[in-house]
Amino acid sequence: VEAAAEFQTLVDNSPNYDSGYYMLGLSLVKARKAAEAEQAFSKAIEINGENFGYHHGLAKAYFDQDQHSKSVATLKTAEPLATDTKSKFALYTLRGYAYAALEAWADAAEDLENAKKIKKDGAVLSQLGKAYYGLGHNDKAVGAFREALKVRANDPASTQLLAESLINLGAKATSDSQKSTYYTEAVQYAEKFQKMK
Repeated sequence: VEAAAEFQTLVDNSPNYDSGYYMLGLSLVKARKAAEAEQAFSKAIEINGENFGYHHGLAKAYFDQDQHSKSVATLKTAEPLATDTKSKFALYTLRGYAYAALEAWADAAEDLENAKKIKKDGAVLSQLGKAYYGLGHNDKAVGAFREALKVRANDPASTQLLAESLINLGAKATSDSQKSTYYTEAVQYAEKFQKMK
């Protein structure tokens, strides 16, 4: 909040300072004032629309206000500006999360797979698993949740959904040995989840 006040004073004195509006927006996002942050990022873009970070900030402000369609649209517009690895990871991650919030699971999975290729982040892998789970692709969900738990071993959501995905695979298995393998592993993760909760 104090940083936001300082940056507000800065842009009041230098109204064409795009980076000042960006920093104001970041401070407001951290202070959970997303609607005000939206205005600051929009002003930064108005002054300099070629900076990917400004568009990503605006998309984050929309995301925090549950305006997920606007978040997706903003990132689609800014995609040509995401030229470095860090920017691409930020784009695919946030847009993947926004698609997931809209339950557009196929689009979410595509973006999160692209993010995964750049960096194996535990939260991204967990969200990727949820996207595959939403699509009913239990085999891919199991793979993503297993990877997520290698990075974040005590993640309750990944543990629970991994158990459920294994149960679903067991239900569809055609042989007793396959069923036994899936259900045995499912029990292990279900018991682990129970201890967490």
